[in-house]
Amino acid sequence: MKRKIKNSYEAQETEKEEVQNNAEVKAKAPKRRRKFADLTIIDEPRLELKPESSYWDRLPYPIGVEICRYLNNADRSSMSRVCRAWYNIFKDPSLWRKKQFLLGGPYSKVTSRKTLRFTAMFGSCLQEARIVCYHRTANTCKIIYETMEKMMDNMTLSKLNRLDIKDLELDRFYWKYSSLRDKVTECLVKMFQLQNNLKHVRMELCQFTLTQGTAILNALLQSSGHNVCCLHLLDYFDSFLTFSDQEIFTSIISNFTNLKNLSLNYCYISNELLMNLSVVLKDKLKCLTIRASVIEDHFHVITPRTWKLLNASCPAVKVRLSLLRIADSETIIPMLAQGMPLSRFSMTSEMESAFDAHLSQTLTHLVHNFQLTLEEVNLHFNCLQDSVDNELISIVQQCRNLKTLRVMANAGVVVANAICTALKDRRQLRKVEFTVNEYSDDPNSERLRSVLRNIQDMLNEVRLVRDISVATIN
Repeated sequence: MKRKIKNSYEAQETEKEEVQNNAEVKAKAPKRRRKFADLTIIDEPRLELKPESSYWDRLPYPIGVEICRYLNNADRSSMSRVCRAWYNIFKDPSLWRKKQFLLGGPYSKVTSRKTLRFTAMFGSCLQEARIVCYHRTANTCKIIYETMEKMMDNMTLSKLNRLDIKDLELDRFYWKYSSLRDKVTECLVKMFQLQNNLKHVRMELCQFTLTQGTAILNALLQSSGHNVCCLHLLDYFDSFLTFSDQEIFTSIISNFTNLKNLSLNYCYISNELLMNLSVVLKDKLKCLTIRASVIEDHFHVITPRTWKLLNASCPAVKVRLSLLRIADSETIIPMLAQGMPLSRFSMTSEMESAFDAHLSQTLTHLVHNFQLTLEEVNLHFNCLQDSVDNELISIVQQCRNLKTLRVMANAGVVVANAICTALKDRRQLRKVEFTVNEYSDDPNSERLRSVLRNIQDMLNEVRLVRDISVATIN
């Protein structure tokens, strides 16, 4: 028994000696190189560069910031891992003044985490923020609200100059759950109360009710009403804002005393509102954008006296009128009252509203009353029975201040020929886009080919200095 124990003890000692000898042999042997693809890795400890030995420390800080301005967020994040100097550049507040946040969508939780992570790090640096909501469902609407609430808390120390909120669409069915509409309104009211330096505010397609919308505007008025110079409220309320509701809206808008650019739906505008603006914004208002839609109230008329009063109070004001699916001349002509300082006129109509539109009467009225002020004309009709050749030629020849002309209607090659001829003498007409529709039994007729050849020759002369495009449909 004693002999067996002694033999096992000797065997263990022998095994330990062999392990030690093998370790000493490996330590004295030269290091091996392991090859992976094209890389050769040496089994040596990795040395860390000292901060003073880094090459990037020699790059001037302002140049590093300027380089970083041309990178997107992913590249900036990779750049911040190069060295400590570049990490300090990555955190420079001037790089994070503007940011667009996309909320909602199929990956709403992922975008929510990214938004909250960004606002937690750079929320206090922001000066311009844009919030866009899309793909709203019952689930994503709740996530959108929770994200907005937390990001507003992260941005309490920021001094925003510009805030854009787009496509909330609170009239959608999905916002009714858990009183999300009222919660979103309270969140925006709280946010506007904390921001007293806003100058540009854009809230489009939000679809607030009258109570919700006026509460938000009152909060904006109390905090930044004296600073706001650009206010865009297209589709701010839902489509059912009545004429009686305009009195409340008028009293709020009339208290913004520094507006230069104002965008409103036609159903929000009244004679009283424009008369108040002519007094409050004397020599300040520069641009008034108006959009009328067939689904909204657009049958009331702004009198010529009101437009003349506004034009006299604000001589530099320009009106931009856009009509969506409104094509009837009996409806449009009363909107185009004399005295309106109209600079841009746009019409977009679908197939069913283009029939019997009498567009020729509308264009004749347009040229007769606004030939001195028109700078841009946009006409887009999918199907139109009227022939507007003579009216389009009159627009080009008589509207001497016209700079942009876009036409998609029944314009023949004769019109294209006349427009191209006028382009030689109209250097201020910088952008022209029109579609030529020539219905003929023989598309290859000599007349059509000669006219198109003439158009092409004239386009080659003027296209070098101006943006000219012509599409032909036979």
